[in-house]
Amino acid sequence: LRLGANNADVLTITQGGNVGIGTTSPGSTLTVIGAINASGVLKTSGDTGQGGSGSFASLGYDTNEGRANLL
Repeated sequence: LRLGANNADVLTITQGGNVGIGTTSPGSTLTVIGAINASGVLKTSGDTGQGGSGSFASLGYDTNEGRANLL
């Protein structure tokens, strides 16, 4: 499934269930290409690699790599 605007794909859902925003080939459950604006705390239910399972994490943006990271 692809949704678009102005002749460009903006959201893709693959047959495997991966969701891509700003990409037509998401490589994980959720792949976002572009800036993310978020406020508050991101609650995780799995292992984030940053504090363990079920922990709370902050979402940060790495300007050098152009992507969001869990902090």
